[in-house]
Amino acid sequence: MFLVAAACGGIALATRSGDRAAVPAPAALGSPTSAEAFEAAARRAFSGTSPLGPARHGSLGENGAASRSAAGTGARYVDFGNEGQHTWRLYEEPEGDHPQRPSCPTATPAMLSCDVGRGSDGDVTITTVLVSVKAPAEFGPGKYTLPVDGQLAKSRLDDLRVERNVRTFRTDGTMVSATETVFEPSSLNPEQIFSSNVTSMRAVVEE
Repeated sequence: MFLVAAACGGIALATRSGDRAAVPAPAALGSPTSAEAFEAAARRAFSGTSPLGPARHGSLGENGAASRSAAGTGARYVDFGNEGQHTWRLYEEPEGDHPQRPSCPTATPAMLSCDVGRGSDGDVTITTVLVSVKAPAEFGPGKYTLPVDGQLAKSRLDDLRVERNVRTFRTDGTMVSATETVFEPSSLNPEQIFSSNVTSMRAVVEE
């Protein structure tokens, strides 16, 4: 089974512990007309050592079709970086078919870590670090697959893609996620390969 990048920038197959205080939602998240504020929130989430560069805004309509737009009535996102090298995405979905009790999925070779945080307001934040491997050439360029047992030990780093995904599932049915993806990482140590501060990512998606 091969992975398809989900709209939130995570791996479709993969769905810090401790309580946190409830934080009121600011205009940056939850206002469908505030593209500038949404981008500003993304830049706060991904503050770190790597420059983000220009933003690319997009939205998803009711039928799931993507469009390049500053804002939309359905899900929206803002991307930074270069595909195939290093990317960042902030994604917001007003309502969706989310799990009623979000939790870490069953451990697989693809999952390097998973943490769950539950807020006093009932919101749940899940932070995962996932790795995938380049698919064989016959599947086309830019395709990645889940590693099987023992495959990572035999794989070259330049055949891997690693992503950190922070998602907050809110009690009102909305979901916000921040994802940083590194292609051809220098190692599998999150502290060495990701440039964004995971605390900042959590703070923004939990707003």
